[in-house]
Amino acid sequence: MVTDHGRLPRMTKTFVYIKTAFITLITLGLVGCGGGEVSRSSVTLNPSTASNSSLSGNTAANKARVDRSIAQIRNNPLTKDFPLTVSYPYVITGNLSQAELEHWKSRVQRTQAAIKTMYFKRDPTDVVQIWLFKDAGSFFQYNKALWNASPGTRFGYYLPQQKRMMMNIASGGGTLTHELVHPYIEANFPQSPLWFNEGLASLYEQSYYTGGKVYGAPNWRLSGLQTVIRADSMPSLKAMMSTNRQQFLGPNREVYYAQARYLMLYLQSRGLLESYYRQFMKNVASDPTGIATLLRLTNFQSIEQLETSWVRYVGKLRF
Repeated sequence: MVTDHGRLPRMTKTFVYIKTAFITLITLGLVGCGGGEVSRSSVTLNPSTASNSSLSGNTAANKARVDRSIAQIRNNPLTKDFPLTVSYPYVITGNLSQAELEHWKSRVQRTQAAIKTMYFKRDPTDVVQIWLFKDAGSFFQYNKALWNASPGTRFGYYLPQQKRMMMNIASGGGTLTHELVHPYIEANFPQSPLWFNEGLASLYEQSYYTGGKVYGAPNWRLSGLQTVIRADSMPSLKAMMSTNRQQFLGPNREVYYAQARYLMLYLQSRGLLESYYRQFMKNVASDPTGIATLLRLTNFQSIEQLETSWVRYVGKLRF
């Protein structure tokens, strides 16, 4: 069992939750996603060499996609000397050493192997670039220089349309592990509502690997969730699971993320998460929220009964 419980420096974050006609503001100490520090190495490798080993994707078409992605990086004067490595569908690069990049490639591959064992039959078709930056300063610097972007986070993010992930890898691997899940959901469960997509991905922000699988563990989102539960200001699970994309990303965004993540952890604790994924994917046309599938799987008569059990579970967790 390999644990992933690295912690980041504390910072302040404000969460906004809406309950009926008023807004509750809660100030929390934010602990960053699960980590795992970069292993420094004095090994010197040729930075222009890209390793083309991968878990799959050894077809001519996939190789052509990878080659085009690599050429895009090599043809940019700002990144032409960046090291490269590949684990299909991911082309991994950044301002690290080749040895550091290979360290994170092993994390990517371990996560890929685990989530494919547990959930996903297909690799994404499109190549996704993963940009790993050695610190917050260079993360912001290259985001501006390469894409004229000013991220609202210092950890990392994924742009599905651009097929690109950007990470401040000094903050640890939790955000990277989270974002790795999204392209696989897109490829295997395109009808997934956003709450499930983000719930499953955020489950692995704090995680450990054992038996060829990856498991979520309590993380920084727990404190805010327990606070709104105690304040009786939490939206219902039914409300969260019934959101569309715009609603999920609206004023209740942070609490919805926490609810979705800890619903996944609850199902994991009961040994039901993998079955829920498969059954929800099968039933999504007739059950777009996933509520009916969830009730059948857990043998609860109503979502309110399930929520009572889930709230008790969340209340006992510690981080």
